[in-house]
Amino acid sequence: MRTLDTRCDSLTKAVKEHLTDQSVVFIHAFSAEKIQFPPNKFLVSVSLNEIGEENYVADPGGIIRASLTYRVYAPRDTHEAKLCQLCENLSQAICAKGCGVVDTVSISGVSYDTKARCMYREIKTRISYPKEVIL
Repeated sequence: MRTLDTRCDSLTKAVKEHLTDQSVVFIHAFSAEKIQFPPNKFLVSVSLNEIGEENYVADPGGIIRASLTYRVYAPRDTHEAKLCQLCENLSQAICAKGCGVVDTVSISGVSYDTKARCMYREIKTRISYPKEVIL
């Protein structure tokens, strides 16, 4: 039986391996104040939120749904186009590696994090899969 954490970790690991040649560092999500900023490489912060479960009357299992957020921080003096291209590559990798689990992927506009002193974009990923039932 694979848990939600296991599925999310597997997806993130596959995406990370896909982007190894692009100088991207993946980190667990935590406050921007606790990492050295501004970053000198692209940083991808990964967080899991909005976990839920839907059950159907005739189905003892149900559907597990969650939202996984990849926040991509750009190094200082990075051109906005380079951040956008990396986010596009990341979203394509999420779709390819999350086949059968990933429902939707959306990319936010470019924002500025005042604490981190750098630009970032968020990639929101909706995940759903049937809950495994042990009988």
